[in-house]
Amino acid sequence: MTIPLRQVLVCQYRNCMARGAAELLDQWQARSVPENVQVEASGCLGQCNLGPSMQILPDQVWYCEVKPQHIEQIIEQHLRNNQPVSSLLNPRFHFDWSRLQES
Repeated sequence: MTIPLRQVLVCQYRNCMARGAAELLDQWQARSVPENVQVEASGCLGQCNLGPSMQILPDQVWYCEVKPQHIEQIIEQHLRNNQPVSSLLNPRFHFDWSRLQES
């Protein structure tokens, strides 16, 4: 048995469910992810107004407003190549300082 090095947690609480989290989890579970990755349903991740929310551990990367069409990009860019998908990062946890420099 392979011990997962990463967990993909997909919120399945009320607000995220109302925004499509059940379909998102189903789509994740239907995909081929690297063998060291485990996809799991989670309880509330506390980011209700930005759902569906996801967290990838142990990376401490938080994604928000994730749709099924984003899954392949997250798999390829983040899970296979260790580069978080910047356009989906939750700004509460991953503040983009470059936006301040542009002003």
